[in-house]
Amino acid sequence: MKRKIILTTITSYFLLATYYLFAADWYVSNAGGMAMEATERLVALRSQYALSVETVPYSTLPESLHTYYKNTNTIQLRSLYKDGEQTKTQWRLLDAQGKTLVAAILNEDLSIYNVEMYNSAGRLLEEHNFDTNAVDYAIKYHYKNDTLISADHLIDGVLNSSDIYRYNRSKALRSVERKFVMAEDAEKDAFPFSKSNFPILKPHPDFDESFVTTTTPVHSSFLDAANAFDISGHSIEYKRDSRGRILSETRKDKDGNITGTMTNVWEGDRISSITWLIPETEESAQDERISEYQYDSDGDRINLKEYHNGELEREVNKEGEQEIETLYIKGKPALKAVWEGGRKISEEQIK
Repeated sequence: MKRKIILTTITSYFLLATYYLFAADWYVSNAGGMAMEATERLVALRSQYALSVETVPYSTLPESLHTYYKNTNTIQLRSLYKDGEQTKTQWRLLDAQGKTLVAAILNEDLSIYNVEMYNSAGRLLEEHNFDTNAVDYAIKYHYKNDTLISADHLIDGVLNSSDIYRYNRSKALRSVERKFVMAEDAEKDAFPFSKSNFPILKPHPDFDESFVTTTTPVHSSFLDAANAFDISGHSIEYKRDSRGRILSETRKDKDGNITGTMTNVWEGDRISSITWLIPETEESAQDERISEYQYDSDGDRINLKEYHNGELEREVNKEGEQEIETLYIKGKPALKAVWEGGRKISEEQIK
């Protein structure tokens, strides 16, 4: 009887330890899935956006992610909720220091939809997006002294274009030059190019916004024509001013339906606002995102405000060598972070 009691007690402690090890942590979040404020599950789910973060065992890791498991210490499963409904699930593989090595979003059949790979400094090294035919649209990023200097766009491993990043003396990004690979009969290493003054095109709101902008791969014919078609038949139509600057971008699907529009407003040599609009469909309501910029007398950006459907979500102010980032929930400040040299040095919740 005594032995049975001891075994029962050991089993109870094991189950309790397992529960606490793999129990989810809950946070008030935003549309990008950021953990903004730790709280209880029911409190988080009453917010517009909630995030659950659960540490899970290797046995639960989908087979499609096994090849990325090297050097992994911890596996996390992150689930984002909007108005109480789960909208997105992300797998993260962390090293022994808790830094993200791999972040992935899977399809319903557990094949990979999107996967990102990071280095030990937290810099994004590679990003892969797979379409329904498993075509791999990849971006590989290159750095010098922790500064992004170029990004290669590849389709199934074949180079499609390269982005060259240029900075001013204060290390603020001034322009991005995109070079497209020409047809097979062109001279080797001969690239046409286009140049966009910073900030470049706003990423599609369905993707998590990262420190690097991603755009749909396009055929080099856009340099000579109004429309640029990617290999899937989708088109991007640009309107430019007399100086060649992009005033608007219209994206259409293969049936000619508009899937999104982007509008740039320029003041002098600087862009003052970017508006990205996704029209209403049978499945979803209209979605609008606006970024507004302010500059100092030297032309360096000192303020950024980002709005989603008319509501302020994020503001960044530059103060000397530091950038002060404030995140908002329902128009009210919720989290403030201080960045210096591209690294976060402090963070505080605002109550």
